[in-house]
Amino acid sequence: MTSDTTPHFYDTSALIDQTLSMFFDNGQDGLLGISTGFDALDSVTRGFIPGDVQVWIADTGVGKTTFTFELIYRVMTNNHKVMLLPLEMSPQSVMMKLAARHLQKPILSDPRNLGKVERSELHDALVWLSERLLIPKQFGKMSADKFEEYLEISRKRHDVQLVLLDHVTAAATGSDGLDWKSIDGFVSSSKDIMVRLGMTLLMVTHTTPTDKHDEGRRSVDLGDIRGSKSIAQYADIAFSIRRPEGLDSGLMEVRIIKKHRLIGASGKFMFRMLPSTVIEDVNNAERTTKQRENQRQDNQVRQQARGIGAQPQPEAEQTDRTSKLQDTAQVHTGLPSTRKESGESEPRTTRLPIKERLAARRRRSNRDEGLPERRGQDEDEVRSSITEGGGVETKNLTGSFGSAFAKRSRAFSY
Repeated sequence: MTSDTTPHFYDTSALIDQTLSMFFDNGQDGLLGISTGFDALDSVTRGFIPGDVQVWIADTGVGKTTFTFELIYRVMTNNHKVMLLPLEMSPQSVMMKLAARHLQKPILSDPRNLGKVERSELHDALVWLSERLLIPKQFGKMSADKFEEYLEISRKRHDVQLVLLDHVTAAATGSDGLDWKSIDGFVSSSKDIMVRLGMTLLMVTHTTPTDKHDEGRRSVDLGDIRGSKSIAQYADIAFSIRRPEGLDSGLMEVRIIKKHRLIGASGKFMFRMLPSTVIEDVNNAERTTKQRENQRQDNQVRQQARGIGAQPQPEAEQTDRTSKLQDTAQVHTGLPSTRKESGESEPRTTRLPIKERLAARRRRSNRDEGLPERRGQDEDEVRSSITEGGGVETKNLTGSFGSAFAKRSRAFSY
């Protein structure tokens, strides 16, 4: 390879060390980057992987900023510096919002709480943030070149690995309105810089406005992103946020709407925003409760199947899972099972194998017609039924036995 073509290609020998570092040095406990602070998200993202662009989308007022602020705050608690570009918020508002999270007091939502906070306490929180947070002097529209300059400085001088851009639509909106071509160039350039500098970008974006007012319950997808389709194209992974119980509820649903290019995992996760401004992960608690309930029901059904006589559940607590397990236990053990229908218990019987059902049906038919119950016991009885005229009366014979008997009678009659 000649020297004039070398700058156009990656040095593959250097890529060996970079790839090994990505898998063994950047993270821990199976992560490929800095932890998100939430076990549920780490399980599908493997942390904030260097070079990634994450897109976060939600309707207005659902909590995009609140949730992404929670993410960067948890990264800062692990002694990592973060750069934040709040293109529609003043730096003072940003510091106050994060200070409230640090103090776990809703200072902004309820001004009366501000009187309960000592000045020195708030000062210490702001000092703690200033040591870990970089906020560029930027408001409103921002060019891709300016963004690259901020990234270069933050990475090389302050070792920043995580960047939050809130939001990309504001970066491309000027006096003439939303510039779609600017978004294309901005997003593609951002992805290139993230790969080159080994940083992770959290890119917040808005949805296309609708006439529906559903209190944040609407599920949004990649097609709802406001702006250029390149946002979804260059994203390594995309998340949507909604409020399944409305805006007045603290419950938040985070769903992966674009699988990670490398990991390929998908999922839906539940979080709860507490009055103290803290967002907690409720996935582990709900999963543990469900597993404990399923285990209790399984044990109860097994005890009933073995005849131990466990106390039955009240009717209101019966579930489809219990009914299915009871049916399975009844088939394998021969014990009667019950199914709750219309508020009453109706006994059910086991279906016999098809051969036994056919044999039972034949015995009932023969018994009704006065014929022998077994097919092989009747040679003398058959002969005794032949009339003096050489014929046999077969009009009352039914089934396979009757058919064979009729054929034999015709043979005797000739």
